[in-house]
Amino acid sequence: MERLKLDFGTVSREIRNIVARRRELLIFLGSLFAGTSLFLQRVLDGELPESFRRVEDHAFLIHSLMALIPCLIIALRVSKLHAGLIINGVFYRRLESTVGEAKGTLFQASQLNIFGMSASFFWLVAVMAAAEVGVLTLALGRPWYLAVGVGAGALAALAFVFAAHHMRAARFAVGAAAQAETEAFGPEELEDHWSESRSDVNHDLIALNGFAGLMLFSTLENITGIGKIGADHLDLAAADIQRVGPMVYSALLVLVCLASVVIYLRLAVAIARFSLKIDPSDRPFRPFKLTDTYLGYLLITFFLFVACRLLAAGLPTLSDQAGWLIAGLVAAAAVLAYPIVQFVAGRK
Repeated sequence: MERLKLDFGTVSREIRNIVARRRELLIFLGSLFAGTSLFLQRVLDGELPESFRRVEDHAFLIHSLMALIPCLIIALRVSKLHAGLIINGVFYRRLESTVGEAKGTLFQASQLNIFGMSASFFWLVAVMAAAEVGVLTLALGRPWYLAVGVGAGALAALAFVFAAHHMRAARFAVGAAAQAETEAFGPEELEDHWSESRSDVNHDLIALNGFAGLMLFSTLENITGIGKIGADHLDLAAADIQRVGPMVYSALLVLVCLASVVIYLRLAVAIARFSLKIDPSDRPFRPFKLTDTYLGYLLITFFLFVACRLLAAGLPTLSDQAGWLIAGLVAAAAVLAYPIVQFVAGRK
């Protein structure tokens, strides 16, 4: 059997292509929830034309399916993209080793980074899909404990698929890279890859801000619609929707913002490392300098503050002052996480 030949330009382009597709899926996911929230609000307001009023009888069933099916497809696509990234990441590590740039073994390059962009994005989509499975179960008239169980089962099934894709890709990549031949490449190609990768990460940061903003808009639209239900026939009781709905949507927004914070911190470190590779005299790890990257991160932390405040407002046992305090403390902790992560990464 002919041995695999690794070309640096091909591997570099494939990595950046996967990253670009993953970024577009992130924006699509935010747009999906924004669009379905507008639909749900119109249904709850009773603003549908007379010929479409029968939709009200299955409003949450239809809404959950509209969000669930794309979420499942996106989760599977992210899983496959992650597998492709693992394969090409191992190949990239093999190529780096030929010029003395590699840090770590092929096996280490194949390991799952739970704080990486792909893993965090997958878990976020998987949790969204599991939540929609729960809503779908409730809309079919089943009790809440069954909805929780079915949702947890769906999350476990998606996690199994993700893990299987990762392990299969890692096993193939390590075996193929260990036996592969490498084509020669120069330092200019390596520096071009670092520069293009840094640009890709910057685009990821902007996309992450856009995604969080779309999810905030979606949450506010849903809460507004729940607050003024005008439809006569819904598949879930109006009283239950108004009591539990705002907390569910607020909790989902908190989860989205927390995941965005983790992803953003990871990407900010990646930008600094690429900058250091391009210019060893640079000082990219500046914990207390108000850079463009830090300003984008502050926007995410503001969304997190709003999400925590919305969630606290829906808890009847929590006072208004306590709600503001909790939201402020969470946001402050998130703001401080950036310089701490930058300082620790810089020390390494």
